Amino acid sequence: MAVLNPIPAAPVAAPALAAASSAVPQAAGPSCSLQRSGSLWQLGIEAQELTTAIGLLAEQLETDAPEQRASALAELEAALLAEENNTQALTAKADASCWVIEHLRAQAAYRQ
Repeated sequence: MAVLNPIPAAPVAAPALAAASSAVPQAAGPSCSLQRSGSLWQLGIEAQELTTAIGLLAEQLETDAPEQRASALAELEAALLAEENNTQALTAKADASCWVIEHLRAQAAYRQ
């Protein structure tokens, strides 16, 4: 099933995020990106990777080098945006899965 997602404003810069985003094939459109939706399991794994990346980037904000801090801040903003998009996809996938389960239960109850 294809899912329409908005194109992120900032490119994904964190190494862990780049690896995760390259695993999903994308086709760019005028105002959206067409992606194959991942499984709940895959979305959960991506959420864990994003959480880890955000923690590492937050630690980099404590550096004394202004250039490194600015770079970490930009990457952190991209990671937070990716986390928000992942959370929305995870919620939508969970809702769809619950709907399917309830629909199948209702059909089974009707047939009995």
